[in-house]
Amino acid sequence: MSIFYKLHLENHFNHKVIGDENVIKNTFLLSNIGIGGCFFCPEMLPNDLEEIIIDNIPYTFPDKSPEKYDNITCEEQTIITPEEKFSAINILGLCEWGDFTEKLKLKFKSNYCEEAEVFFYDWWGGLGWFTFDYNKTNKNCKIALKAPISNSSTCGIYYYEYSIKSFNEDLCAIELPYNPNMHIFAITLERI
Repeated sequence: MSIFYKLHLENHFNHKVIGDENVIKNTFLLSNIGIGGCFFCPEMLPNDLEEIIIDNIPYTFPDKSPEKYDNITCEEQTIITPEEKFSAINILGLCEWGDFTEKLKLKFKSNYCEEAEVFFYDWWGGLGWFTFDYNKTNKNCKIALKAPISNSSTCGIYYYEYSIKSFNEDLCAIELPYNPNMHIFAITLERI
């Protein structure tokens, strides 16, 4: 039976992509709001801080309040984890301006590091609107949530699972890649 640890990412959030566009523009001055000027409609997504279960993995959905950031734009942030042995990392996220594969760096208490490949589809194109069948391309990246954005198009948030090779080592940190086009909403660690 798996045991899950949902990381608290609020202190790392640096971007906003969920919210009523008019409310956000009137209440919060952000230097990088939305993706291409668009936002997910908040009422079509889970509640603030709600635990959602996707393929038996629990995630904490971010706070969608207009005055708070709701995701991480990946810029090499280091996220401290509990010093425990984990077998998998599960990430809720998306990309903009194309599909991207990047490498996370898993850091262990022994000073050993493991590179973990993570892949997300473009939030707009990954839903199969093109002739390509994305779910057959990368079996570890699947659609988690669909919701309309401010211009009424439906876009996606995805989840990606990576099996940790060094599962006998105590994980202590995750270093995100540098790719401002990759966004993360939640991370859940799994141990067996």
